Amino acid sequence: MRRSILALLWGAPLCFFASFAAEARSLQSANANYCIGVNHASEVAGANVKQFRCDGGENQGWTQQKEGEGYFSLKNNKSGLCMGVDHASTKPGSNLKQFVCDHKENQNWTFDRCPDGSGQCLLNKKSGLCATAEPVAHDVQLEQEQCIGGPTQVWGDYTQ
Repeated sequence: MRRSILALLWGAPLCFFASFAAEARSLQSANANYCIGVNHASEVAGANVKQFRCDGGENQGWTQQKEGEGYFSLKNNKSGLCMGVDHASTKPGSNLKQFVCDHKENQNWTFDRCPDGSGQCLLNKKSGLCATAEPVAHDVQLEQEQCIGGPTQVWGDYTQ
């Protein structure tokens, strides 16, 4: 019985994100009502990607596009640009921004179980680091950091 429950719990996050590509979604901090969005609803390449109070705006909507090997790009519904790591950096603390979608690894993401088991982390293919909003608050720049988990790195699905 216990194994069945554990199998169900471990499988649930994967099923949860499998439906992500079906429609426009927001990526919401799992422990608060904050969503990933483009600063000032900008349509310019290089604009910062931040965490804001969820408001259902197009700048907080993302469409998942398959890139292969279990990775996907995240295309912003307002700008049509993709979320990526600035300068394709592999260093912790590098900012997340939006860029012309080019299918390169700094724009490839996957959901993976956080190391602490707290939920799903958003992992960058090129750096192996996770999208992080520190602190969990309104108007916070997203960066990539070592994957740990917890409230600054766990992301959920918010249907618009």
